[in-house]
Amino acid sequence: INAEYGESERSQNAMNQGSDANDANEGSLGEMHPGDDWLVVADHDPTGYGECHEVVLACADKLSSRVMEDESMASQLTTLARLHGQMKQLEEVEHTLEVKGFNGCRALAHVTRAVCTELNSELSENRTIADTLCRQLSAIASVADLVLKLDGDGLFATAETSASVTAEGELLYDSGEWQSFFEAPSMFGLQLQSSLRAPLWMIVLATSSIKSNDPNAPAPSLITGGLKIAMSIVCGHNVSDIADSRAAQSVSVIKQFWDLPESVVVGSLPKMALPQVSVDQTFRVPTQAGESVQVRIMSKTPIMLSLPGEAQEESLLGSLSVKTQVPMKPYLILHVHGGGFVAQSSYSHEVYLRTWAADLEQAVIISVDYATAPEAQYPVASDNVLDVYRWCIANESKIGWGGDSLVMVGDSAGANLAASACVQLAREQTTRSPAGLVLVYPALYLGRKLSPSRLLSMWDPMLPKNMLETCVEAYLPPTADPDTDPRVSPLVAENEILCNFPWTHCVAAGCDPLIDDSSTFVHRLNQAGARASLQVMEGLPHGFLHFGLLSTPCRDAISQTAQQMSMMLKEGVTQYQTDQEKAALKMLHAELQCRLVKNNC
Repeated sequence: INAEYGESERSQNAMNQGSDANDANEGSLGEMHPGDDWLVVADHDPTGYGECHEVVLACADKLSSRVMEDESMASQLTTLARLHGQMKQLEEVEHTLEVKGFNGCRALAHVTRAVCTELNSELSENRTIADTLCRQLSAIASVADLVLKLDGDGLFATAETSASVTAEGELLYDSGEWQSFFEAPSMFGLQLQSSLRAPLWMIVLATSSIKSNDPNAPAPSLITGGLKIAMSIVCGHNVSDIADSRAAQSVSVIKQFWDLPESVVVGSLPKMALPQVSVDQTFRVPTQAGESVQVRIMSKTPIMLSLPGEAQEESLLGSLSVKTQVPMKPYLILHVHGGGFVAQSSYSHEVYLRTWAADLEQAVIISVDYATAPEAQYPVASDNVLDVYRWCIANESKIGWGGDSLVMVGDSAGANLAASACVQLAREQTTRSPAGLVLVYPALYLGRKLSPSRLLSMWDPMLPKNMLETCVEAYLPPTADPDTDPRVSPLVAENEILCNFPWTHCVAAGCDPLIDDSSTFVHRLNQAGARASLQVMEGLPHGFLHFGLLSTPCRDAISQTAQQMSMMLKEGVTQYQTDQEKAALKMLHAELQCRLVKNNC
């Protein structure tokens, strides 16, 4: 290996090298935490490939010294050689890509680096664990083979290649090679921040109680799910149960399980540790379809409200002194929750909404409880978001907002819906645009074209491939085309639409099958002349906003997202005032022109 790929001296310091500096363009967290040494990215190696090469060679050096004692390790040495060559090829591929910055190729290199770092420490300690880690590396190598088969100038391959690679990926999935990532908690999620491994392992154990061979079976209750986790911890878990839970599930089972945080028992517990707010109330907003959609309004301090329905108005103002005049708040944040288009509501997202309300005291937060699939398919949810946005613009004083500036924010499927609403606003150009759009681990492409990060769903704890596909199929009717309709997949919007987008900031998770959506979308927006930026939270999974109470890096990410919205809101005030002045001057100019024409006549 050293003769073919590099000198062994390069690997001697591979396990100790590092720096707290990260690529400034990628906006990584930068803060180090115990057990996360593999996350360090050196100044001279912002992409992380160099560190990956050195760690692989360090493992090869250590493993080669043991091959003479145990010939069975020869195959593991071959796997390392294969991986080293693949990482070199991925690095070369990235140089040819139009889309720059963090992407699925780098995420794959980071997984390789994390597993090799652990393997290097276990080779002399525990042969069983070392064997499992080697099987993980073999699975990574198999996925890397598929990634290297993807074509195209961007991160997403052509439809023909994607279909071919998908077929090979199904065979790889059926082989069960990926199951090595779930054999033991000590070897689970090595690519993740250490503080998140235990919580995510609990989620994996909980979802393993779902049986895919019985689509009519109810989702586990809080009690049965808790017992399942307890038994798995005490007696050990069955990997086949995890494999079943990651297979194709019915929408009803996924929906019921994901809605467990909606229960009063589960949902109320985090509130004890969250910031208190003066206003937390729901009401309904009329839609253009003649129906209504529920929204939640939240504010840290009292606000004067005038909402539909006397009972709701009286209830909200009852927490205030009705005689006290409360000034309007200058900022509005319109939030769209995630949940795969099929589940959850603003209630289960209060775990970070309350933190944002506390951090952004001058803002009113409105969260949209849009209609979910499969009962309401596209474009109902997207229209719900657009209707609420327009209602807020037209009724600013009723929600305690002074109208100075507003920002839209969404996570996961909610980010798709927020971007979809902006697509329509950019098309019409008749309604006031938001000052900013914040998309947190967004799903911006709902078609079947593959990208490198999509293939990482093979072992992803939060977004298994089959679950992702099931949710998309439930959301989209047969008439919807995710490859041509930008309201379905904002990633495919034409430049004529993208150039009218507001300032867009994507917050991506470094360990997320959807990270290529963010990288590609920011690239396309910049190409179209719009203002866009990307921030990658390395070592964090999809859904990290929900883990703020359990993980310091997640709390940091929640705070950084609030800071970004604050920056957009403040800049939006100046921009709105400038736009108003321009509009007034334009009207004055038109009036003067009319008078001149009239006088001449």
